[in-house]
Amino acid sequence: MRTKLLAALLAVSILVSCDSFVPSGKPSKPGSSSSSSSASSALPDDVTYYMEEDLPSYYTFTDGSYAEEDGTVTIANTSGENLRYTITSSSLTKIEVETDSAIEIVLDNVTISSKKNTVTLSGSGTVFLKLIGTNTISSSKKGIKSEQNSLVIYSESDGSLEITSYEDGIKLDGGRLRVLSGSLSITVPEDAEEGDGIDVFAYVQDGGTVSVEALCSAKDEESKGIKAKGDDDSSVYSDPMGYIAINSGELTIKSYGKALTANWDWSEDGDCALDGDNGTDPVSSVFINGGTISIETTGTPVEEGEDSNDPTYSLSPEGIEAKQHMIINDGTIVIKTTDDAMNAGATLTINGGKIYAVSSDNDAIDSNGTLEINGGTVVALGAGTPEGAIDTDSDSNFTYTGGTLVAIGGENNTPQASGTTGKAVSSTASSTMAITTSSGDVVMAFTLPSSSYSGKSALLASSSLEKGSYKYVTGAAITADEDFHGLSEGDVTLSGGTSVSFTISSKVTTVRSGR
Repeated sequence: MRTKLLAALLAVSILVSCDSFVPSGKPSKPGSSSSSSSASSALPDDVTYYMEEDLPSYYTFTDGSYAEEDGTVTIANTSGENLRYTITSSSLTKIEVETDSAIEIVLDNVTISSKKNTVTLSGSGTVFLKLIGTNTISSSKKGIKSEQNSLVIYSESDGSLEITSYEDGIKLDGGRLRVLSGSLSITVPEDAEEGDGIDVFAYVQDGGTVSVEALCSAKDEESKGIKAKGDDDSSVYSDPMGYIAINSGELTIKSYGKALTANWDWSEDGDCALDGDNGTDPVSSVFINGGTISIETTGTPVEEGEDSNDPTYSLSPEGIEAKQHMIINDGTIVIKTTDDAMNAGATLTINGGKIYAVSSDNDAIDSNGTLEINGGTVVALGAGTPEGAIDTDSDSNFTYTGGTLVAIGGENNTPQASGTTGKAVSSTASSTMAITTSSGDVVMAFTLPSSSYSGKSALLASSSLEKGSYKYVTGAAITADEDFHGLSEGDVTLSGGTSVSFTISSKVTTVRSGR
């Protein structure tokens, strides 16, 4: 972001005064569900948020009955039993549910259309939504709305649910949304007056296909794609939640505002104690452990004070935002944004996966605390000075121990933190760039996606780099088995170009381009 100093000082003071990060929730190890992924099953429970009580196999559902009148289905479960309700009506106007027990609602080719909130949930029980065939919800207000209920969506037969709403597609006040399987598509049209795609206390995806288009551009009501906020008021909410965990599946988001955000702002809460007067703070963190994620934001960033007619107005169409911590362990992630592609308030840690992060107007990767890259493949493209590909406010906040990194932008922080054990090369971007051993073996090679990046700051790092002699090659023709957004992979050969020799003897080596 452009205004960094105040945020940096605030983040430092909060980190010093607050207790260390402790994930909330009661995760348990993955069961035998087909939605579980091998990647997530090898990870600690407190980043996958697996919970046995979120699996339909945890319960034995027996058939229950419901009332249907004038297009409204009413489900009232006061028995304390775990009941199943199968709905097959092709034309409904509303579904009303009240339950304090876990129940299963089977939607079998159901169409629901209303000028009001279409599906309303009340009580505290988890609602399992099983999808059969094609199901649609069209609402002039909210598609699915709950108070305290959590919602689990799944299908055993490629079932789907399409929601079009002119307010929030799914809003769970106090509840968690979990997608195990099936297809979920949510659209908030451009001409909506307000509304996010998904607004919940926590979002977890273990499989399936989720697509969100949240396009409302009304000032101060701009759509976010998926928002997990949480609340620390323990007198109302038994679990503050606030986290996002993507373990597997496919997720596509196109939004006018922020795309994927855990945005309970701990820095503005004023109560950093995990068990303070207001109860336990929400986690406000994002964990990506697998899956395929594609993100795009379209709004124009506005810093507070830039709008002369409304000095307090701001808009930050960031791709993935975590007010506290962001941890990426695996997955394939493509982010194209107008504001920061990735932003973390406290820590941003990349342990694996493949990430392409590009911002047209701001930083590609921005941590207001620390950044650690320990593995994976990262291609980060930021805007021109003063923005950049890597922004950690201080080189000493950036740790690099391994993985492949290409970072190009107006400015770049370089990994100088005491924990840095890997080696990086700083240079100036050219049409093609490569690092080879002194004997000519290619260590890494990259082709710029556009000439507009030529001349910007470039930071290249690889687990294969160590102390010794190398060559930096620019302008060569590159042939490779595979390509990840300009980064050559597999067997790579170079032809032509200009090279300069250099020696790596420290954490970061600056090399003048040979062009």
